[in-house]
Amino acid sequence: MSVTRQDAAAEADREGRLPDATYTRLVEDGFARWFVPTDRGGDERSFEDLLEAVSSLGEDCTSTAWIASLTAFGGRYVRCLSPQAQQDVWAGGPDARVVASIKPQGRLQQVDGDVVLDGVWSYVSGVEQSDWALLSTPGGPPGAGPAPIMALVPRSDYSIVEDWSSFGMRATGSHSLRLDAVRVPSHRTAPRGPVMAGVTWGRPDLPAVPSTAVNGITFVAPALGAARAALRDVLPALAGPVTGPRALSVPSYQVEHARASAEVDAAALLLHRLAVGADAGRADPATVARSRRDATYALEVLVTALDRCLRVSGTRGTSRGTSIERRWRDVHSIASHAVMQFEPAAVEHTVLLTQEPA
Repeated sequence: MSVTRQDAAAEADREGRLPDATYTRLVEDGFARWFVPTDRGGDERSFEDLLEAVSSLGEDCTSTAWIASLTAFGGRYVRCLSPQAQQDVWAGGPDARVVASIKPQGRLQQVDGDVVLDGVWSYVSGVEQSDWALLSTPGGPPGAGPAPIMALVPRSDYSIVEDWSSFGMRATGSHSLRLDAVRVPSHRTAPRGPVMAGVTWGRPDLPAVPSTAVNGITFVAPALGAARAALRDVLPALAGPVTGPRALSVPSYQVEHARASAEVDAAALLLHRLAVGADAGRADPATVARSRRDATYALEVLVTALDRCLRVSGTRGTSRGTSIERRWRDVHSIASHAVMQFEPAAVEHTVLLTQEPA
């Protein structure tokens, strides 16, 4: 791993944002057009390839990998919108940078068929370099108002609230964005359900794979890369000869490293199965539930592997600013994400199994 890349990752962590040049490089590498339909100039590439590309980036910088992944998924959401909305975004080409906030937030009013949005949407990774934002709204009370929708707004319509100050994933710049009575034309809105289900407008040949089935690529692939790099980071601490009190611990540290490497390999296999299934269009309830279980479990395993690596690295490794310390913070930060908790995924998976015919 190049020292230059590690220096850049450390600098981005200190600054709390990725350099503009990094975003430009991600676009040049095709992440914005990854899932854009070919008739819009996109590449329509696979989940399996995205898993490999994102995890590879994560070996250098977890935050860069995170932004790359979300940049790709931004295009995937847009292709679920109306042809007119797609034209708005991709009129200048397939490389528009679209950020998304899928948690329903803000306030919505209906006005003559359009909607007016107010409020703050939090944790919008990459918002500083975005061209468009796709925002989820809660709608109205059941039976008394509109259903939740996704609304597409251009950069000129939202301001940025600089409130991102996490201990990990600092360089993602996941600030909030604010809308003040912004009117969104009806063609730039869509029911939230079909968008989250991955239903591509007018393309029945593209399988509808719900977000819950591929969150492992969105959120866990960066952690996989970080864990792979951490395994290499700590190897010098295991090399002999070691003297002093630490020498007595070397055999146990070697065992810890072996356990960590097995855990990282196991997580990679789970994520690979998830990606292959998504590419094959397998989106039945059992497969989706298993994919969600696999992704959240893989993340738990990666957290454990990073904990082992930090222990093996010794006091030097825990010093502020070391690569292993940064990766440890990043992976623990990812593990705090609400949609990546193992318990609800496990319950859903097991409940579904109990409902299957004997």
